[in-house]
Amino acid sequence: MNIRFNYLFLLSFFAFIPLNIWSTTCQEIYQAQAVFANASWNYKDELQFINALNQQDHPTNSSAYKKYAYLIKKLPFSPKQTFDILRIGFNEQIFCNPWPLRMPQIIKRLLSGEFSNSLLREINRYQQENESYSGQASFIFSDYELRSLKKNLEHIPSPFPQEVNIRDTYQQDFTSNFFYFLRKKDGKIFIKPNPKKGNKADIIKFGELEHHQENNKLGNRTEWNLFNNNGGPQLDKGKKIVQFSVASEIVFALDNTGQFHIFKPTEFKTPTKWSSFVGAPIPEKLYIPRGHKTWSLSSSLKIKPEQRRSIEFMHPDDIVHYYEDADNKKIEFGFTTTAYVLSKDGRKIYYWDTGLPANFGRAFTTPHRGNFIAQNLSAQGSTIMVIGLNPEGKYEIYTRMFDYEINGACPGEQHTYQKTQAPIPDRVLGLIEAKRRLPLPGWKKMPDILLGSEDFITTKISIELTGQGNSARMLKVRGSQNGVPGYYQKMLDATQWEFIEATQISDKTFDVYGFDLSHQALYGIDNDMNYQGKILSFSSLSPHKKHYISSIELKKFHYFLGADEPSTIEITTQNKRKLYLRLHTNDAWTLTTQKKRREALIGNKDGEPKPLFGTIIIPQDAWLSFDPQIKYLLHLFEPFHMKMNAFAVLASDEKVVLRSATDFIDMDDDYKSKNLAEVTMEFTREDTQPGYYTLFISQPKFFIKNTEDKNHISSIIEKNQQLLRILKNDKRELRNESLKNGIVATGVNLTFQAGKRALFFSNNDLVNSLRKFVAHAVSQYQNINFSEFFSEHNAKQAIEDAVRHVQTRIKKYSELL
Repeated sequence: MNIRFNYLFLLSFFAFIPLNIWSTTCQEIYQAQAVFANASWNYKDELQFINALNQQDHPTNSSAYKKYAYLIKKLPFSPKQTFDILRIGFNEQIFCNPWPLRMPQIIKRLLSGEFSNSLLREINRYQQENESYSGQASFIFSDYELRSLKKNLEHIPSPFPQEVNIRDTYQQDFTSNFFYFLRKKDGKIFIKPNPKKGNKADIIKFGELEHHQENNKLGNRTEWNLFNNNGGPQLDKGKKIVQFSVASEIVFALDNTGQFHIFKPTEFKTPTKWSSFVGAPIPEKLYIPRGHKTWSLSSSLKIKPEQRRSIEFMHPDDIVHYYEDADNKKIEFGFTTTAYVLSKDGRKIYYWDTGLPANFGRAFTTPHRGNFIAQNLSAQGSTIMVIGLNPEGKYEIYTRMFDYEINGACPGEQHTYQKTQAPIPDRVLGLIEAKRRLPLPGWKKMPDILLGSEDFITTKISIELTGQGNSARMLKVRGSQNGVPGYYQKMLDATQWEFIEATQISDKTFDVYGFDLSHQALYGIDNDMNYQGKILSFSSLSPHKKHYISSIELKKFHYFLGADEPSTIEITTQNKRKLYLRLHTNDAWTLTTQKKRREALIGNKDGEPKPLFGTIIIPQDAWLSFDPQIKYLLHLFEPFHMKMNAFAVLASDEKVVLRSATDFIDMDDDYKSKNLAEVTMEFTREDTQPGYYTLFISQPKFFIKNTEDKNHISSIIEKNQQLLRILKNDKRELRNESLKNGIVATGVNLTFQAGKRALFFSNNDLVNSLRKFVAHAVSQYQNINFSEFFSEHNAKQAIEDAVRHVQTRIKKYSELL
């Protein structure tokens, strides 16, 4: 070994060796860091060990080696190989770029295989350079030594995947710039440059996107590193990240308590920091709904360099910029980062975006109007992809565009069901100037994947952005062809799938993820609901003609249907004729709703009604009727025909109330204020399904399966005691939320009423947008009884009943011990 180190010392003086081979090493980086470090973090040991490796003295004689010998000896190499590997790691910046590491960290990560790929890359480079020097050892390692080092390193494989092809919230994700990976044991997120599109020398470091300087060494930059040098948000003891999703470099992470945390590097304020409070106008903690299957993050945003670091931080393919409405006009996005959560029954998709209050109180149904049992979803660019079973039990894949901004619900934007101006070639309309035509296309079935006798697909799916416009999306489905693992892929509008071989999709063994058939019993249940109705008031209905209306019904309704899925108001006249009115509904913008994992209470008999906006459209064939009673009804409803969001709607499983906006701003008539007739319709049905809390306490995990197993009985009793604590906590939180909601809603309503009048005297685009926001966001609810909307009575009674049932169950089970 002494001879070898003498050779190293002398070799640096030979002319055929470039003198900058060892320049900018870890030694220089550590020295620079030590200037700013405190006494307890000055890299003294590391510098001493590097000096010992590069001098004539044997490293084992250094005090640094003696200090860490117990760790170094754990490496499965000979002493000579150990020093060679450490020398390569220090001299090629693997142990200090992008992050300077201490010796214990270096040894620990060497043992786990985290540096294996980086070291193998350098060894391969050394071999190539040896060959280019006609066998001369330019890096003092012989071919034999390099082959031996390589062989030993390959016995410690990297714990990370080589690349990521399928998005999966449980472990991996990717953008055009980076691969992302979640280490499950400690909940740390790792990042690696995506060589397919991005600059492979970039790294996210201390909240900034740091660019590699040309001609500098890459070190460990091209391999997996802790995201932002901390691997995620700094959480309290006992918490860790268990799932995550990435969109346009925005990272959304879920911890083991069900709370979300966000890293959003799109603002000019730097450095970017993790936030555990999200939403607007009042940031709060956001929790994933109880009983969900899976979730995914999507980002749709326009290029806005004056307000965001989009261009700096994101690959152009990840900035979708615009979408096309029902008239094929190109309309720019604002900033729409949306999280989509698939419910446990697979029938609805909850969603939240960063501009909404911190809850998942909004949702839309899966294909077939919610009669499709989705098994998995993936989302990107406001486009959702689902795979699951149709009402006949056959697998299908569907996609659709849906977010709060584009589906007619967003205040301050102009939407209409009437035909608008023709598309302007190569013109993208701005947020305020655009008049958006509804409805957007709904769920679209994708072509079936043609499989051979030995081929299969799984429910592991992902969707990714590939550029601008609605169709710039790549779809992928994990599967196998002829026994070879990989995935099937196609562009959104393509008619056929192609198979791509991918033997290293993740670090796990390639498994078959089958379809969940646990909800087969739901196939016979129609998600749509039918209600019997009555007109409570109609100011323009002549008293002597009230008898024209024999009955009124609301059919095929659900409060989570999209604008493209209308329900029907069926009016039967005295002479048995029928008038059918289409009712299109959108989410209403509200500051308040049930939060913290109780979204299933919305619309449920144990919870609160769902606030919506409604638009009535009279079908074209209705105008052809010659029946006098039908013609009279057409006369009554014609003022409401296609008037966007002319009705405020409160809907639940048991009751739907429609109330007209008497002080109405007509978006289709230059924002003119109009006095519509005062109309209130109420529709009711008998809901025979159990309430939320009855189902919640009736889950199989809370019941004893073996009365002879004492340990099993004790375990079930403990689960029921935990359930009891959850119920009591729900009661307390619901009471507090109801009080806060009532105060906030009343105060905001009064403020908006004053604001609406103050804005009445101006008529520019911005003020018109604000007036529309005021009129359609809150003021249409001014006549709704807030005590009904925010009442905790139903939930309070349901919780108290559930508590009594659980207490009785615990007592009964305790008697078995």
